[in-house]
Amino acid sequence: MARRYFGTDGVRGLVGIDLTPELVERVCSAATRWAGGGHVLVGRDTRGSGPELETAAARGIASAGGTPILGGVL
Repeated sequence: MARRYFGTDGVRGLVGIDLTPELVERVCSAATRWAGGGHVLVGRDTRGSGPELETAAARGIASAGGTPILGGVL
């Protein structure tokens, strides 16, 4: 069975199993390249995995030439 990462509410999966920092970094890098760079607001929720995934998102955005703006818990 093929993995399904994208649902109607965004990227889905169990943190550390399906949803890893590496996957978040790759998705954010690809999305930033697709959008042509610029400033990207990164928000997160209150779950314990939030800071790690927020950092991964910022890395991916920056690696693609974007400027991550960390909004923290939104």
